[in-house]
This record gives sequence, C-alpha cells and structure tokens, in this order.
Amino acid sequence: MGMQSTQQKRLATFSFLLLALGCGALGCGGDGGARSHDVPWGDARTQVITPDRTISNFSPVTDDECLPYEDGAKDVCIRPQEVCGEEAADVILDERGEVIDVICYPAGETVSVEQVEAAAGDIAQNQNNAVLVLDEVDDGVDLEGNLSVDANNVVVYGAGPDVSVISGDVTVDGNNTIVRGVRIQGDVNIVKNDNVFLFCVIEGNLTITGNNTRILGCDVYGDVTIVGNNTELASDRFAGDVSSTGSGLSCESNRYFDDKNGDFRVSDDELGDVFECGGKGEGK
Repeated sequence: MGMQSTQQKRLATFSFLLLALGCGALGCGGDGGARSHDVPWGDARTQVITPDRTISNFSPVTDDECLPYEDGAKDVCIRPQEVCGEEAADVILDERGEVIDVICYPAGETVSVEQVEAAAGDIAQNQNNAVLVLDEVDDGVDLEGNLSVDANNVVVYGAGPDVSVISGDVTVDGNNTIVRGVRIQGDVNIVKNDNVFLFCVIEGNLTITGNNTRILGCDVYGDVTIVGNNTELASDRFAGDVSSTGSGLSCESNRYFDDKNGDFRVSDDELGDVFECGGKGEGK
C-alpha cells in the first residue's frame, strides 16, 4: 500500500437518489462539495466475461445488431440490448460461448457524496440506490474490515478480484444488490432476495438464505450453504463442499478446483471435475 495508510484509503460513494434530491439531508461531501461523476461503467458499455475470467469490452449496439464478439470457434450473436436496453451490461458466457446471464447497470452521471472511510464499511438503509466503487489500483486492501449492505438497489463495483479487495466479511441484508469484480477475504452472507454476485472471489464461506440469488463467474474457496430458493450457480468454481436445502437450484458450467499452492488463485492445473446440482465431484 506504499505511503497510503488504511485510514487514507477510501471508497467513492455515489447515490442516484441524491441526484434527484439535490443532495438532500445527507448533503454533498468530499473536498469540494457536490461533484459530478460518471458511474464506473461509463456510457452503456458492454463487457463479456468468459469462464476463464477473460473480459472483452464493447461499445453499445442498438436495434437487432449483434455485439461484435468472436470466440474463435463458432459464430456468436449477443444482443444485450434486448435485456438492458440502453443501459450498460455484463454478459456471462459458458464454456460453449453461449450466454448464461446478462446483468444490467444504470447509465448516466450521478452526484458524489463524501467518501466513506474504508474501515466504516456500512451502507445504511437510507442509502438505497447507492454505488460503491473500489479502485482499480493494485495497492492491497481497498476496504479494511466488514461490509454490511442494509439497503436496496446497491451496486458494489470493483475493477476485478486481483485489484479490488475487501478484507472482511460481506453481508447483504437488502434486495436487488449487485456485487461485482471484487475479492472478499472473509465470508459472504446473502440474507435478502434478488441479489447478484459476479466476477468475484470469495476466500471464505458463502451462505445464501435469500431467494433468487445469482452467483455468476465467481471462485469460492470455502463451503457453500444454500437455504434460499431459486439460486443460480453459473460459470463458478468451488473448492469446498456445496450443499442446498432450498428448492429450484440451477447449475450451469461450474467446476471444482483444488488450490494446491494456497495462493487463492485458480490455475488450469488446479481445475477438477464439473460440478452438477445434487452431486459431489471427485476433482477436489
């Protein structure tokens, strides 16, 4: 982390709600009051994420156009605009190059509020529609401690699990939250409904008690316990046990792995058997 202390590292917090309220009761913080920022996903860009975590960036396409994505093996026509309209999108592909899921992000500018100390780690219920951004600099932990999301329609947005790091546990006790592109060194507990984790690394255990959870393109090193209904596991990799007592579990293009060298990175020679819903692979 160089000369920068933990207390000096901050998360930039953006709130779409504050844009409508003109900063409202919370006020506009930071060093210069209200500042206008682009959300981190820019002007309706689309990113395509493959099972090996390769990311390709594309400009928006409209009407019935296909995204100019080439996988080298087959013709692929991806139309994220059919799901997201003019909003930005993340497209998750399986090993066959077919679309597993599409995640949409709001477009446009918002208003910056005061930056949150990395150790604070709390998004209160009155911060619905907030976007927390972890920086893209490879300088160690971005948020020191636990993060509790007690709000709805929140986006926790990182540049990728190799550079955007939360040192503690993450608890999502709100609905419709997206946690994207981060490494979580503790446990994850998803309490409420309709939440998405994608392009992430969870070094601890993952517990899902909410319904309609989607885990897409994530590596989980601990055990996975699913109590909620209608969980989707797609393009994920698991090192621990996966158990479910909820109904409606769906699985697509998941693998087991064994982190033999303990570096919390998955290499090709550490990949094992395909993970199927309701069964335990032997590739661990």
